[in-house]
Amino acid sequence: MKKIYFLIALLLTGCSQGNIISNTLNTLEGKQNGVGINPSQGQWLNYAYAATSVLGNSFPINNNALGYVYTSPPATFKSGATITLVYTVTGNPNYSIADNNPPGTDPLPASITLFAWGKGDDLKCDGQFVNYRMWFPARGPLTPGTHTLTGKIDGNLWTNCYGTVNVNGFSALLNNLLGVGFTFGGANFYGHGVTNSNSGVQFTINSFTVQ
Repeated sequence: MKKIYFLIALLLTGCSQGNIISNTLNTLEGKQNGVGINPSQGQWLNYAYAATSVLGNSFPINNNALGYVYTSPPATFKSGATITLVYTVTGNPNYSIADNNPPGTDPLPASITLFAWGKGDDLKCDGQFVNYRMWFPARGPLTPGTHTLTGKIDGNLWTNCYGTVNVNGFSALLNNLLGVGFTFGGANFYGHGVTNSNSGVQFTINSFTVQ
């Protein structure tokens, strides 16, 4: 059964920002069968509902949830650098938030948020693991068209599972990166995943640079 984390304490800038759509509490390393969770350079993976799938630079947004979309961290992913994601959404989407329980917990509009993920995350957001997933707190739209989402790699700006800045935790995360990229979510949660019921909707990563 899908696990809903701390719904009794939802806040717009709290743990609502960090919950992955997942039904596992196992550590990530060695957990997956088939497609592994460690992306190669330039490879994009999607992690949702405890399953990892390989994506190209362009992929459909359909009834299969998009959750955490990530790639191998480039050597330039260091404090002081700036991430720039240029992406295009085509088609006529009809979005739903994958993890929107109870209904209305994470309303539309659908969005994406820049994201960094640490190795060995147990997905519980407890103790030291609260800083194993961190987000740059700005949302990019999933409306049709070409959009640019940027974020500076600065521990004073990024927030953890509970929407809290933790400079030391962010510094440790930079030295323990599994992947970097972006997550799909709604108006309240950064990573609760997105689905779409209309055919022909495509998400294209035009460029993802860190410099």
